Amino acid sequence: MTRQTCRICGLAESESEFEVREMMFGTRETFRYLKCASCGGLQIEEIPADLGRHYPANYNCWADPIDGKSDDFLSRLRRIAASRVVDHQLGIRSMMARIAYRFAPERRRLPIWMEQPDLWTRSGLTRKSAILDVGSGSGGNLAVLAELGFTNLLGIDPFFESTDSSLDRRIQILKGNLSDLAEGKLSAARERKFPARFKLIMFHHSLEHVPDPAHDVATAVKLLEPDGWMLVRVPVAGSEASQTYGADWVQLDAPRHLCLFTIRSMEALAGRAGLSIEKVVFDSTALQFWGSEQYRRNIPLDDPRSVLHAPPNGPFTAAEMHEWKYRAESLNQIEQGDQAIFYLRRKKE
Repeated sequence: MTRQTCRICGLAESESEFEVREMMFGTRETFRYLKCASCGGLQIEEIPADLGRHYPANYNCWADPIDGKSDDFLSRLRRIAASRVVDHQLGIRSMMARIAYRFAPERRRLPIWMEQPDLWTRSGLTRKSAILDVGSGSGGNLAVLAELGFTNLLGIDPFFESTDSSLDRRIQILKGNLSDLAEGKLSAARERKFPARFKLIMFHHSLEHVPDPAHDVATAVKLLEPDGWMLVRVPVAGSEASQTYGADWVQLDAPRHLCLFTIRSMEALAGRAGLSIEKVVFDSTALQFWGSEQYRRNIPLDDPRSVLHAPPNGPFTAAEMHEWKYRAESLNQIEQGDQAIFYLRRKKE
């Protein structure tokens, strides 16, 4: 068996190995993954030299962000309501903020990672705070924040090719990686400035795509303000779905997911970087079931028979889809969903 030191916890050699097929686009190439004997994390044995080939133009992170502000009356009204909801999240509990948070539909439109007012109140985050999204793609998550009134937004992605920085003029996106940013090697398009330090750094399903997550998190810490926070969303190995489906678990996503994390491995990763985990929120969806079931039936995600392309339920019944949705919600409540949001902050000296 191949032996490798874990790139997540750095403490142990691999315990077991297994092969995984590329099934998002259905090439069915096989890649070997190793499991850490210490933290339970998974890592690809050999990173493909041509990794960019596995991120084609139709890869899902390249969806266009919201294209600028709409100025009609209804849009302005919605932005005002959303702004008051954000006030509540950030601890500004005016009467309008309390009313909006309780009654405005904009509260229900908040992404799950913006919910948790107990955390945002403590974070010191404001709408003017510098926020960095690592692996931003074309800026979808930043566009959400822009619509909520945040104004100091930067994305970075090694595969972003647009010469216009972003389709949304409230956001700028740089092509490169964290080390380039930390070492001052990147410049903004059209002489736009970007911050040297950030109040919040986000990894929305991007940390599993990097060869050395411990290095990237440590680099991100260098870019944090002294009281900064980090938000990390990743698949969770060791979850019920990962154990049930094994090599057919949809979140393995070979070869794009180079490392996959358990709760234990995230604790080790945070500790190595001088961070503490303040909260973990599970946000898995029915994809963990229907996607994995498709792989068992040799149906790729990007296939005419897939749920993504064959409405309304692809190869499954409405009852099956409903049951998987309910099951995902139940697993999140008992912390067994197959993906989670980790809220991290610097450890106090």
